[in-house]
Amino acid sequence: MDGLELALKCSSLLMRTMSKLQETSTAAVAPRRR
Repeated sequence: MDGLELALKCSSLLMRTMSKLQETSTAAVAPRRR
């Protein structure tokens, strides 16, 4: 149970980090193209 909970927390944190990173990269790239 503890291992599963830890894995779930890690995956959710990873997803949040990835989405934030994607937002940042998109925001950084979008203005340059225009």
